Amino acid sequence: MSDPASLPIAATFASIAADLAERLAAMITVTGPPLTQTAAELRAALPDTPDPQPVSRLQRLVAGLRLSPFERDLIVLAGLVNEHERLADVLGQLHPAGTPAATPAVAGALLCQATDQRPALVAALSSGPLIGAGLVRLGPGPFFTRTLELPPALWETLRGLDCWPPGLIAQPIPPLLGAGGWQRDPAVQRAVGALRTGTAPGAVPRLVLVTADDAGEARARAGALCRWAGARAREVRGDLTDPDLLRLAGLLCLVRGEVPVLAAADLAPAGSSTTVAEPLPEHPGPVLVCREPGTVVAAGGRPLIAVQARSPALAERVELWDALLPGLPAAAAELAVHRVGAVRAAEAVADARDLANAGGAELTPALVVQALHNRARHQLPHSVRLVRPSAPAADLVLDRRSLDLMDAALARCRHQVRVLQDWGLQRDRPGAGGVRLLFTGPPGTGKTYAAEVFAARLGLDLLVVDLSALVSKWLGETEKNLAAVFDAAEQSQAVLFFDEADAIFARRTETADAHARWANLETAYLLGRIEQFAGITLLATNLRANIDTAFGRRLDYVISFDEPDVAARERLWREHMREPAPIGPDVSFELLAQLYPVTGGVIRNAALAAAFMAAAGGGPITAGHVFTAVQREYEKAGRSFPGRPQALRPAAPERTEASISPHPAPAGAREAEFHGRKP
Repeated sequence: MSDPASLPIAATFASIAADLAERLAAMITVTGPPLTQTAAELRAALPDTPDPQPVSRLQRLVAGLRLSPFERDLIVLAGLVNEHERLADVLGQLHPAGTPAATPAVAGALLCQATDQRPALVAALSSGPLIGAGLVRLGPGPFFTRTLELPPALWETLRGLDCWPPGLIAQPIPPLLGAGGWQRDPAVQRAVGALRTGTAPGAVPRLVLVTADDAGEARARAGALCRWAGARAREVRGDLTDPDLLRLAGLLCLVRGEVPVLAAADLAPAGSSTTVAEPLPEHPGPVLVCREPGTVVAAGGRPLIAVQARSPALAERVELWDALLPGLPAAAAELAVHRVGAVRAAEAVADARDLANAGGAELTPALVVQALHNRARHQLPHSVRLVRPSAPAADLVLDRRSLDLMDAALARCRHQVRVLQDWGLQRDRPGAGGVRLLFTGPPGTGKTYAAEVFAARLGLDLLVVDLSALVSKWLGETEKNLAAVFDAAEQSQAVLFFDEADAIFARRTETADAHARWANLETAYLLGRIEQFAGITLLATNLRANIDTAFGRRLDYVISFDEPDVAARERLWREHMREPAPIGPDVSFELLAQLYPVTGGVIRNAALAAAFMAAAGGGPITAGHVFTAVQREYEKAGRSFPGRPQALRPAAPERTEASISPHPAPAGAREAEFHGRKP
């Protein structure tokens, strides 16, 4: 075998190739002078200064897999054909089939100085680490005539080129900003320590599992772990279900001195179970796997370090925006209400910079918010609908107590950074940044409109949940849909709005059958998610009594939307029938408010219907149009119409509605009759 003293373990690829070329020239006298010249050219190509890297790529491979100098020389011999065309010609002449490649026979002649060394050659090319790690491949045929080959891209990588084989996409992971709070997590510190030791002698190779709700966030967190450890991360994507390709990915990362970062989704065969076998079990260094919830990665025999990339807390979000926008220090507190991870935040800042450059403007927090909304709008599940609210707060008709409660809720949303971070109140409580409101009252009292006003005053979108698409008859499907809804709300920083909330936040019942038990599980799941949700949740219901009492304890504000009194009804009539609509002089909003104790929804419908009747007649909106529209609204509800003033009653033959009684019932009785209650 080659003398370890003459070729030290840190020898470069070119120096070993030159030595082998000289030996080949001495063995083949006919082509000796050309090969001697080739060897001299290879030595002349060696740099005068040492390798700038403290460890050469070949040395990393040898040390990592604990290869002997003999096994190292076999690797170089297998790649020798790529070093010079003269070497390829000579090896082709020596190959039984004329293939320009080395064979075990050539390896024996060059590297085995004695006959008793040839069994070591057979062992190295049959069952040694060269074959087990996939470093050298043998073609078909009798043993000593088989072709020695290196796997794709290995020779180029050993020679210092940035090359990856077909089927693999590898790229560095950009630095992650603003994750200092996560760095203090004990599991994170343990993972950083394991990555720092790397492939050092005596180091235990570990599997570091990074779990996050978003694949991009897990990838960025994996890169941050490597950066904190002083290691280089390399994300490798492709069909990693191919064991040869996966093993090659590990080899190329080892040669480069990089930590392989793999996605669990790439390791799972299509249509298989969610359990993934241990990746790269023979890799001598740490392996990072990014996992989304729902996939199980087996650790095998190596120690496992599981790291959870949790949603950043409020203080961490402030730190994140400070790092992303160093020129806008005041923007961090404003943007910290957006519960996004580092990846989505960095993407939004890049989008906002592009918007600012395109418009010749400066980067502002408003542009960042716009970019966040643009990104979130394209990643929503089918069970939600994103609404850009534009409802003016001045049009919201509520009593003073309800308006004060809404103002208090808005203040709580706006001052989270001061109270929760600066003052430290309930900083570590799950869902501490969440605000939960219940709007309750009869239909048509403005609950949905108030939800739009609330979101508009915060400058946020409204994420309206479609209950028909959310609730499923299949077991477990509703919870899955709910999880997607809450995840979308966290990522989009929108106000999450459950209209007709009693349909899904219903009171739990006795577990008489399997259906009831499963419904109770859905309610229990909702209880947990809404308590841990750090965003803004709005529930609207017509029947507060149907809401489970456990939700009541988790609500921060309960705002009642009572039926409007006379003054509120007059204001509603004026709001829904205002200029530039042509209002006839006989229309009295005060009279309408006194005669008809209806809700704002009924007033809105009647005003619109009267306007269409007037448009069809080509004249202004008259009192007759309005009274007719109101009567139809009563008929739609199946209630008795109180009548219209005597002067506006139709002629006797056409009379179809009741006249106003000379002794009209009190307003409260008429109102109760309209809503089907006893006065």
